[in-house]
Amino acid sequence: MPVPAAQHDVRAIAYVLSEYPVVSQTFVRDEIAALRAAGRRVEVVSVDRTGEDRIPASWSGPYTTLDDVSWPRAVLDALWWVARPRAVARLVRTLRLTGGARARRVLKGVPSAARRLAGLDVDVCHAHFGWTGMVVASYVGALLGRPVTVTLHAADIYLAGPELARRLGAVDHVVTVCEYNVRRLAAMGVDPARVTVVPCGVDVTVPVPPVPDPTRVVSVGRLVPKKGMDVLLEAFREVVDAVPGARLEIVGEGPEEQRLRALTDELGIGGHVTFAGALGHDETLARVDGAAVFALACRVLANGDSDAVPVAIREALVRERGVVTTDVAGIPENVDDETGWVVPSEDPAAVAKALVEALGDPALRARKGAAARRRQVEHYSLEASAERLGRLWSRLVAAGARR
Repeated sequence: MPVPAAQHDVRAIAYVLSEYPVVSQTFVRDEIAALRAAGRRVEVVSVDRTGEDRIPASWSGPYTTLDDVSWPRAVLDALWWVARPRAVARLVRTLRLTGGARARRVLKGVPSAARRLAGLDVDVCHAHFGWTGMVVASYVGALLGRPVTVTLHAADIYLAGPELARRLGAVDHVVTVCEYNVRRLAAMGVDPARVTVVPCGVDVTVPVPPVPDPTRVVSVGRLVPKKGMDVLLEAFREVVDAVPGARLEIVGEGPEEQRLRALTDELGIGGHVTFAGALGHDETLARVDGAAVFALACRVLANGDSDAVPVAIREALVRERGVVTTDVAGIPENVDDETGWVVPSEDPAAVAKALVEALGDPALRARKGAAARRRQVEHYSLEASAERLGRLWSRLVAAGARR
């Protein structure tokens, strides 16, 4: 007879992350905060230092780093695990599945992290991204005999080779952020039954701010090719002719900045475009609040890299901003004709047409914005995402995964 799920309520989770804290990964920080707010204990282990150590604890919450482990401590903890042959056998099997990935670099800290987490009675180990954090989580979970899960996002799928499917054999279940990714993983040989979609949630309690400037467009993202900022600038050349006083603010930094600035001058729209640089999360959202329209012209690069579902889009949707974006990866699962404007990628004319309509029809923009917020509130809250993860982990623990 199945054991009732209530008897397997997961109360303690170890988040094993390649790097933490990372300011650009607010979705990880917010997910952890939502789990803690729901009464779950979350222990965060960062494999590497991020170079962002000056981030206040009030932003990141508590965490430890593998680099903090001294060699004497590492040796003592390794010997402690050697006396537990079943745990060592599980670790050896996991090393074979991962091909020993990162083993030489990280195994110094793994026994110590696992021993500390064992004392905290952790129920499950979770990672974000299919990089080092996932591999280390699989090693820690093997020693603990606890289920291991990972959330895969975008480049960690789209740029991965065949080794990803093999390494995923070392985790008990895969989480990803959109249905598009489920199909991509299936094409790589990952059984869809092992994959659950849990979107990155957003704060749906924020009030809807009034639109202070009906001619302002904002775009948020790193200045890298897959964000399509050049397409947006080319589109905006047409917008300034059609919408008097139209202005575009680009929030973000990256290697494309100088090229994009040069393109702005070449297009003759320098007086209509502002590059704000990288801003803190709260200030970035304030810039979104100050605009009528949010635009992001994502594209798929020749090597297959793209965004999956930028969280910035969801943050604009919940604020009832007009959202103009492209039909890349999982974006159409979140933005459609009811909630915004979705156009083909690499099509400046289509982007321009959508922007002109969004700026020029406040009533239509308001209807789409209200529908977008309703959908975000119903399906994409931080609390809903945390609850989905909790149910998944409870099922894995109930099934006896890894024990």
